[in-house]
Amino acid sequence: MTQHRERLSVLMPTFQGQQFIGHALESIAHYRVPDMEVILIDDGSTDQTIEIAKAYRPRLHMRILQPDPRHNWIAMTNIGLVEATGAWSCILHQDDAWHPDRVSSLTPMLPHHSSSMICFQTELMDEAGRYIGMWRFPRAVRQYLDKSARMPLAKSLYVQNWLAVPSIVFDTTLARKIGGLDETLWYTADWDLWLKLLQQAPATLLGSTGAYFRIHSQSQTTLRSNDAEAFLKQMEVVQERHLWALESEPRAHAYHSAGVLSTRTNSALAAAFHLRPGGYLVWLRSLVTSGFPGTVIWITNSAILDRIVPRLRLILRRRFRRGVPRLRSTPNDEE
Repeated sequence: MTQHRERLSVLMPTFQGQQFIGHALESIAHYRVPDMEVILIDDGSTDQTIEIAKAYRPRLHMRILQPDPRHNWIAMTNIGLVEATGAWSCILHQDDAWHPDRVSSLTPMLPHHSSSMICFQTELMDEAGRYIGMWRFPRAVRQYLDKSARMPLAKSLYVQNWLAVPSIVFDTTLARKIGGLDETLWYTADWDLWLKLLQQAPATLLGSTGAYFRIHSQSQTTLRSNDAEAFLKQMEVVQERHLWALESEPRAHAYHSAGVLSTRTNSALAAAFHLRPGGYLVWLRSLVTSGFPGTVIWITNSAILDRIVPRLRLILRRRFRRGVPRLRSTPNDEE
């Protein structure tokens, strides 16, 4: 298949997405890249998802694929990756959206960039599209903003996945070469993909914001993280698979301990979110085992406050029903 060097392929897996998909598509139509295709791969929606998407065809170069349902967004994304004609691809889930700063930062870079990925920072929003916080790159890698790097990013990403799916643009051919997304990893397929790409070539971190990531109660991650054992195993598989990221690190043991602490923290946070016991004593044991070096590495590589504070705001907002400002310059506000 011919690859167009300046084209960006937007891979959009959908399922029962009528609540949010209009916002997502409006954000691409409003802030679109000049040479862009949207490949929407639907997993058997029975609501108005397809009808809403078709309404955007006059404004977007869009292909709508409807393969046999697999009930797996990762499999749908891989189908889109095979069909992509752009040299660069990105994934946009139906409940996320592009940020106004994305296109002005990205468009000049695409024709000549040689990284495996171009990575933006992310704003977080709630179910109603209201701002709840920033998801920034962790302190350990901020020195690489607007630069290309490989192993420093890989060892940091080994500890914790700090890259949001809608904020990454990646090399299409390279993603195909490494097999795309692992369809068995319902929670960590993106994390695994970022590390596989870094294993092949450096990535570039941009200081600008590229997307809005929505946190809501009906997301697959939220629903399926209730299975504590499966949730933890998803993270452990990725870290076991990508031990190469620590090969050149003198403090490999401390980084490994930090990675264990990170997965145990995520598991304990999921337990707290679902209001169920479990994971706390295991987390405390991991904290003690990691020691001072591992704990410091975890803190500086996990962006832990950026992950916890927005969720606490969300919990408090649901409890007290207080209004907050909507996201800055979202397409729906400007129409």
